[in-house]
Amino acid sequence: MYKTILLILMVFFTCSFTGQAQEKSINQIQQLIETYKKDPGGPYHRIKWFCKDGTEREPKDPCPDNIGGGIQHASFKTSALDLRRTNHLFFGEILADANKSDFLNKNENYSRLKQYQLGKYLASVDDGWVLRKAQFYRGALQSEDEEAWGKDFFEWLLKDEQFIYANYYFIRQALKDIPHNGDDNIAQLMRSQSKTISEDMSKFMDIRIKIHGQPEITDINPVKDFIVENKIPTDLKDDFDDLIETMRKYYAPIDFVILEKEMQRLPASNTTTKKFKPLLKIIK
Repeated sequence: MYKTILLILMVFFTCSFTGQAQEKSINQIQQLIETYKKDPGGPYHRIKWFCKDGTEREPKDPCPDNIGGGIQHASFKTSALDLRRTNHLFFGEILADANKSDFLNKNENYSRLKQYQLGKYLASVDDGWVLRKAQFYRGALQSEDEEAWGKDFFEWLLKDEQFIYANYYFIRQALKDIPHNGDDNIAQLMRSQSKTISEDMSKFMDIRIKIHGQPEITDINPVKDFIVENKIPTDLKDDFDDLIETMRKYYAPIDFVILEKEMQRLPASNTTTKKFKPLLKIIK
């Protein structure tokens, strides 16, 4: 089934791309995907700092404040960058450094955003897909940067009410796939707790990296499984319980009090705001 989905994905997005570079064949792309699956770095090359002024720095040489600082994440292998140029295929997308308009990719029927969504799906059903091993690559993605980017992206996108009317279901699905909750205290606590546990139990490191870089509600089960499958020291049992409780809070349903505060940032004339505020009063 996964190969069928993959074939459809590659044919659809490659055929819809209007670029001039020499395209890679389906067989070449399939071989590349298999290579990424087996590679601890997947499509990623190495960790670097990406500075606001456009320069790049080594992992232990952060971007200075006087140039605006920067963010740290993985760079891409040449093969992954070539695939973007030749076939308009974006494997292992890192949102934090993406241009919002380029990612929306309106002129190519929103191809890049849709690929991100399909990549998320394939990762969920095929053990990480191209990130099969790279999902445990420490530092490749920083969840707080991905969340911050997602929040900025939707604030930028949802200013256009005509776009919302024309693409409501597309936006609704994008909201499910693109992280955008922001880096709140609970998220920070979750990362801190998992880090503390991994320092005392090195076997927990892969789960900790996953929680830190690509957090999902499904991460709760691996933590529970780890507790069952390993002998947990007495002094760490409470730490594991606390981590699971924090994760449950982090992935809890919408807090409508917080939602109401967020809605106050929207223009009062916004049609959605006008319709939703009366409903919010009923819910509360």
